[in-house]
Amino acid sequence: MRNGLLALLLLGAAACTPATQYNRGINVDYRPASAAQGQERIVGSAVKYTDKDLDALKAAGGVYLGELEVRAEKSKDLQSASGAGALDGRVSLEAAQRGATHFTLTASDLEHSVKTARDSQIIMSGGRTTHEEVQTVKARYALWRVEPAHFAELAKELQPTALPGKGAAEAATPAKPAGEVGTTGTTGATASPAK
Repeated sequence: MRNGLLALLLLGAAACTPATQYNRGINVDYRPASAAQGQERIVGSAVKYTDKDLDALKAAGGVYLGELEVRAEKSKDLQSASGAGALDGRVSLEAAQRGATHFTLTASDLEHSVKTARDSQIIMSGGRTTHEEVQTVKARYALWRVEPAHFAELAKELQPTALPGKGAAEAATPAKPAGEVGTTGTTGATASPAK
């Protein structure tokens, strides 16, 4: 029973964690811009954009929210891809959690080091110190937010998927006063979602 519960918890944690090759931990630090105060999550995951897409985000009313700084470590594996690109899935979710709809990599640094049993909790093997090669990536990402009412103004590949109840249709429908019953419809005016 106990082993079954442990397996269920591990399976649940794995299912909720975005795929990443960084197996030694990921630390995320958010530095909000002044415009970022009080932004609620409106998408499940943010869309990665390139420098050439920034003008389109601004034209659709995009607002700069701030910067994510990510530091991640993994055991060195020459067979797998490395660098900041391997973090895109995790950064997409972290950005969305902070109210962003779009993100891009602005800077990254990749380091290789050798850690010994004294540096971390590496198992001693036959009385000898075990060495482990570790790869560390430090990356910064810019976060932007476009309101759902303006998603259609973006190219298809830049359009994020709004969370239920956060889409453009909901933004265009005014909320009914408390206690009002019976009528439905829209006024035709576009309103910003409540903050």
